[in-house]
Amino acid sequence: MSCDVRVIIFFFFLMIRRPPRSTLSSSSAASDVYKRQVSTQSTGDFDAAWVMGCTMADEQVGGQEKEKRGIVTDKEVVRLFQKIGDPSGGTRKVDVVNMSQVAAWLRRVQGPTGEAEQARVNTLAETTFEQITGSCEETVCTLRQWRQWCAAKRMDVAERRFREWFNMHNV
Repeated sequence: MSCDVRVIIFFFFLMIRRPPRSTLSSSSAASDVYKRQVSTQSTGDFDAAWVMGCTMADEQVGGQEKEKRGIVTDKEVVRLFQKIGDPSGGTRKVDVVNMSQVAAWLRRVQGPTGEAEQARVNTLAETTFEQITGSCEETVCTLRQWRQWCAAKRMDVAERRFREWFNMHNV
């Protein structure tokens, strides 16, 4: 084989090789190591994402819950629903929440100070409750509706942004 052919073959194989393992580009095979593997598990009417290696909601640092990262788990979604229905943090199981509980939750999150801000939060609560229930005539929101609304919200934004929203609203 001539030297020119060897050089051409050598450069040909250099062009088709994969990027180095340290590369985090989406085309890199090594990037799969850095991506979380999500398997969707059907639980009735709701598909919950379960993620290996995700930060547990129970983890605490110095007695306080630390900032959570990763994909929001179904367990966290249910806990927030429970907090909305029972903000005192009791052990009572909450099956439904009503409009006034959603409004109180959003007031805790938004912290309105003036009348205009309180009116804005009340309007936001009405809109949010209507989005969750799918109707302006509903008086209560079920856990199933809450899960579906959270899943739809997650689809509307990137997962990282949903985690940021969730952390901010998890009060």
